[in-house]
Amino acid sequence: MAHDVFISYSTKNKSVADAVCAALENAAIQCWVAPRDVQPGLSFAGQITRAIRMSKAMVLIFSSDSNRSEQILRELELAAHVRLPIVNFRIEEVTLNDDLRYYLSAPHWFDATTGPLEKHLGQLTIALKTLIETSEKEMGKSAGETPPSLAKPKAEGSEKLIEQEPGATIAGPPSPPEKIAEISDGSVAPSWEAEAPIGGDNSISRRKRIPLWVWLVCAATLLLCSIPFILKKPSSSVVKGPRLGDLTIETEPPGAAVTLDKGLPTSAPHTFRNVTFGTHRLTVSMDGYLAMEQDLRFDGANPPKIVLQPKPRPPEEIGKLSVRSNPPGALIRLDGALPQEPPNTFINVKFGKHKITASLDGYNPKEQDLIVDRSTATDIFLQLDQTKPRPTPTPDSVKALINEVKGYETAQDWLKYHRASLSLFQRLTTSGEPASTEHKEALQVVMEGLRTKGPALSNEEFRAYKENIKFAAHLDIMPAILILAGQLRIKNSPEAFNWYYYVAEIKHNPDAMIKLAWIYFRGECGQHPDKERGFKWFKLAYEAGNTAAGTIVGDCYLRGAGTAKDEDTGIRILLPLANAGVAHALTLVGQCYYDGLGSFANLRQEERDQKAKTYFEQAIAAGDWVAYGHLGVLYEVGRGVPEDWKQAVKLYLQGVDNKDPICMYYYARAIEKHGAEITKIFKRRDKAETYYKQAAAASVTPAKDWCVEHNVKFQ
Repeated sequence: MAHDVFISYSTKNKSVADAVCAALENAAIQCWVAPRDVQPGLSFAGQITRAIRMSKAMVLIFSSDSNRSEQILRELELAAHVRLPIVNFRIEEVTLNDDLRYYLSAPHWFDATTGPLEKHLGQLTIALKTLIETSEKEMGKSAGETPPSLAKPKAEGSEKLIEQEPGATIAGPPSPPEKIAEISDGSVAPSWEAEAPIGGDNSISRRKRIPLWVWLVCAATLLLCSIPFILKKPSSSVVKGPRLGDLTIETEPPGAAVTLDKGLPTSAPHTFRNVTFGTHRLTVSMDGYLAMEQDLRFDGANPPKIVLQPKPRPPEEIGKLSVRSNPPGALIRLDGALPQEPPNTFINVKFGKHKITASLDGYNPKEQDLIVDRSTATDIFLQLDQTKPRPTPTPDSVKALINEVKGYETAQDWLKYHRASLSLFQRLTTSGEPASTEHKEALQVVMEGLRTKGPALSNEEFRAYKENIKFAAHLDIMPAILILAGQLRIKNSPEAFNWYYYVAEIKHNPDAMIKLAWIYFRGECGQHPDKERGFKWFKLAYEAGNTAAGTIVGDCYLRGAGTAKDEDTGIRILLPLANAGVAHALTLVGQCYYDGLGSFANLRQEERDQKAKTYFEQAIAAGDWVAYGHLGVLYEVGRGVPEDWKQAVKLYLQGVDNKDPICMYYYARAIEKHGAEITKIFKRRDKAETYYKQAAAASVTPAKDWCVEHNVKFQ
């Protein structure tokens, strides 16, 4: 295969080598890289030797791994033998070992140890283009010159160095010494011997011997005449007029306004042309960042490109402002808004004037102005004045908050709904047991809203309201029990099992039945794994009308998990759910068609593939991320759709980005098959092992098998 560049790398740096190869070939620089270009059946060593000999340059991916590689050393020896220029692409801060130093003793490196790899790949491409073009010109020029055996020997060290991008070093092995010209009879011709006249008579041309003393006098005279020139200090050439150069200024982030010597501001990155050597004043300004001025010495020795990093301007706000009241439990607002975080914490409070209000039954309303600046304390304390003994809250005292919660629910403003619900919940549980049926009903509604509507309770919110939630749970408020049990299950606490069993067995709650079933299935919260009991509770939840439980029951029949395997029964349960639009039921029915399970085995494969495609597409529309993986497989193998691995990868990536373990497993397989192409097309440098481990940790059986086979830990 015709190519320009040989890429040498350790197998542990394959992802970087693939990225380098993709970048160079995008710039029309053809590469030879193993194992992609190794032809099966031929000698590996012979192919490496021929590939290096036919290259115009070598790129070495230099790292701690390549520093220890015997194969890298052999490839460098071959490159030195054919005088192949070497580009050192350094990706780690590593000291050269003595063997590699012999071949890589150039004074500079192409340093790619910092910043994004793509930035260095662009510079590498420019450097290699320059090198290859220069090499081709020299080869073309040498083709028309006098053959080496007839040419005048070159002076040692006269070869011209190739100019490169800053930071790039292209090292070539030293040239062997020129051979001394030979005369036709094979004897060596001294360079000082006069040539005999062509066609002349030797007897006539023979010269009279000159006395030795004449030679000595001439030599002494020449030596005396040369002394002044030897002692004279060589003077550097004087260049008339100012020396000029181009100066490129970049900023991170880009887009800052840069000014050179109080000229007109321009947006970075920008190249100032014909800048005189000397000291200049550079000014950088950008919204959100501190303005900066810097004296810059530009004398030709500085790099032609300078990157400036202005410091971000400190935000003019307080990150968190906590407001407490004495006694606690007051409803606190800042500028009329409820706290964003518990307990009574406001976030990102801007500098300036604000108003804090606090109200609590039995106490006078409190209103206070607050000036926020950098010196403001982040913890504000409000002392409330009591007007009369504090009564138990009555329905009227929380009526305003209940109406506020209902208003946010109607507007579907779930963030404000969540905050108002927390405030109402705190009011209902702070002063003891609610005094009326209306209070309990309000508590039931607000807890169900916190459990199922808007954002779920964060860990921080649960810790802040844990005692309130326990209080509501012991009042037999069902949503509070489920919230409390869910948090206890995360800690694998046996107390979670007790709460779920109570709600499932006594209250016949389908959600609790499903949670209890998973505890049995997986052996959590102090229980031994018991799939038969788990299947029983899944089935009870399904019979109570829970469609999610019905999908699990159908899947259990398909796989024989917790019950006898019965594919047709599983399909009979799943089909009505799928036709009703249940997302995962659609995916499972699609799998049944694809695999030919139960009565579907009697259908032709073409018909089954079309049915599978239809159900997978409907499942995707219904929001089941697993279906992305299964539809991707259809494209990868070309069943029911044209074979298209790129479309398959697009589908896998959508599931991967949404943390679906099945899609992670399929994507890992695709990386093993099409790693370089995925890097080139999708601009991703992912490792298959990463996604095999994540899929295995989520109990995807084929991924676990891969990890075991490759001795990779996944838990």
